[in-house]
Amino acid sequence: MSESFEDRASRLASEAQGLSGDARSSFLSSIEEDALRRRVQSLLDDEETREGDVTLNTSSETAIHLGDPGEAGATPGPSGSSLVGHRVGSYLIQGVIGEGGMGVVYRATQERPNRQVALKLIRPGHATSQHRRRFEFEAELLGRLSHPGIAQIHEAGIDEATGSAYFAMELIEGEDLTTYLAHRTLGTRERLRLFAEICRAVQHAHSKGVIHRDLKPSNILVTEVGDPPRAQPKILDFGVARLTDADTRSATLRTDIGQLIGTVPYMSREQGTGDPDALDTRSDVYALGVVLYEVLLGRLPYDLSNRLIHEAVRVIREDEPTRLSSVNPSLRGDVETIVMKALEKERDRRYQSAGDLATDIDRYLTDEPIAARPASTWYQVRKFSRRHRALVGGVAATFVVLVLGIIGTTWFALRAEERRVEAELASEAASLAEAASRRSEAETAARAEDLAVVASFQSAQLAGIDASVMGARLRDDLLMKVREQASMLGEDPEAVDARIASIESMIAGTDFT
Repeated sequence: MSESFEDRASRLASEAQGLSGDARSSFLSSIEEDALRRRVQSLLDDEETREGDVTLNTSSETAIHLGDPGEAGATPGPSGSSLVGHRVGSYLIQGVIGEGGMGVVYRATQERPNRQVALKLIRPGHATSQHRRRFEFEAELLGRLSHPGIAQIHEAGIDEATGSAYFAMELIEGEDLTTYLAHRTLGTRERLRLFAEICRAVQHAHSKGVIHRDLKPSNILVTEVGDPPRAQPKILDFGVARLTDADTRSATLRTDIGQLIGTVPYMSREQGTGDPDALDTRSDVYALGVVLYEVLLGRLPYDLSNRLIHEAVRVIREDEPTRLSSVNPSLRGDVETIVMKALEKERDRRYQSAGDLATDIDRYLTDEPIAARPASTWYQVRKFSRRHRALVGGVAATFVVLVLGIIGTTWFALRAEERRVEAELASEAASLAEAASRRSEAETAARAEDLAVVASFQSAQLAGIDASVMGARLRDDLLMKVREQASMLGEDPEAVDARIASIESMIAGTDFT
């Protein structure tokens, strides 16, 4: 895969970073392509003028960012504190709130109406035409915006005595977002509610054609309003903002070309190119994703500490951010999906507006399916059950009661059926026993009747027998059998007669009746 123009420039700038003096000049001269050589020189110049910004912006940012890096050739002026006690327009300066490369923000008192304001002026010694044009442009942008989540501008003007441009803004008595969260124990849902308010404020700016370009925790103050008090975020510092309107943009912001505008850890891939025409409102959506990541985890999605600016830009352009769940497993699921969608490198894959991001957060907070996640049937059912806990709980309780009722009814029905079967079996057994008893009695009676018939028959037979006749017949039959037996044996008839006579003599005293 061939090396891109930007990758080549970053690599060559990294090599040149270790050189100095003539060695660096010779190295740059050896780069044949004019455009590439100019880009490498630009990266080196940025590194020299802004070295240390990445480390500063990832650890200890000041609460208010006050504008662009100093214009080339401008010299540092006196400290902003030199104006404390002086009057600018109708404002009496009381103290310094914050200072930056080109501007100072003061706490001041306005005479009419009597109120405390934040007064912003160009730092003494930095009133170049470019800075003044940018300063006036910021005041114009703020004049477009009217939202509870954005610091409101009261007045813009020129001090007659000094000729200095100034504008007065709403004074926010609060803490920057990081400090506010550090001083309070807020759960994930509370942090998300607060962040959704920030998104809605950014969406208002976008709807008015304003891209902030430097959204970060130090540019968001949180104050408490209402009774009972509730957190109200306020977005500050539109010093590097731009318009989405093409005609206005081309007329006012040509000096942005080639510069890295914003704070590196919160820059999108397209913002890191230095081409202002590559930016749109979705670049702010990316910055919001980084802020949300930091709100939830207290750290950045990339480790950019101790890196040169062009190296940090390369990391943002090429590397994948650390997933939230790898740091805090409880954020796995919808919350992680929302953050990672906002951090997509390709603009078309991000939320297309800050309002869309806020809406998806609201969906999560109300247990509705989020747009960033494919909605499976089970996912929608789970979300519905969370969203309607009372209804689902009531249905579940009714279902349990119904099931228990069915189980109870079924059990009693089974018991009744069991008893019915037992009764039928007992009745059938009794019937069988009774039938068996009747059969036994009938059989006994039949046998008795048969015995009676036999006995009667035998009695009749016996009654008809003549004992004397039967006795004589028995004696005669006996003697005949003896004679037949002797004849069969071939005995002498006389001997047979003698034996018969002997037998008759022997049985003469026997009664055959």
